[in-house]
Amino acid sequence: MNNKKGAMFGLDARIALAIFGALSVISGAALYSAIQESKLTSMYTGMMEIIKAYEALYLDTGALQTTSDKAMFKVDDLVTDNGITGWSGPYIEGEAVASSPNIFFETPVVPKDYDLRIRNVNTLSWQPSDTWGAISCTSATQNCVLALQFKTDEADESLAKLLDDRFDDGVKNTGQI
Repeated sequence: MNNKKGAMFGLDARIALAIFGALSVISGAALYSAIQESKLTSMYTGMMEIIKAYEALYLDTGALQTTSDKAMFKVDDLVTDNGITGWSGPYIEGEAVASSPNIFFETPVVPKDYDLRIRNVNTLSWQPSDTWGAISCTSATQNCVLALQFKTDEADESLAKLLDDRFDDGVKNTGQI
């Protein structure tokens, strides 16, 4: 007598294995997407918190530029009383981190591997390929805005693009995000 039950069990197991493999690929992609979405929301929320902190600093002191360098802002003025008239912070939780020759700012509202600088940018001449030094705004006659500059590693370049696509519709020269 020939018993063929074992052969069918092997086929069933392979089908089940293929189904579980396909489901794991689908769920892995969904998990990656959810993680990226969470990072995106966290970065955007952090950016908005920093904007609110600078607005509060401006309302208290009457000036956004707290240093003689008209291109760079002292970000530690958000957390440290440096003798500015009217300062009543701290305006945000965080600390300035010296990284020669620049000072970056670390805050819990921005992931730790992202450094932050706040720049005064000339929007009329800005292009996506410009370096920050080339677009500094130092003249009262230029069209200037504050810009948050995040220093990221190259692996997270996709997150920067997602931020730009989500909140600035992918337009590179408006400077929204």
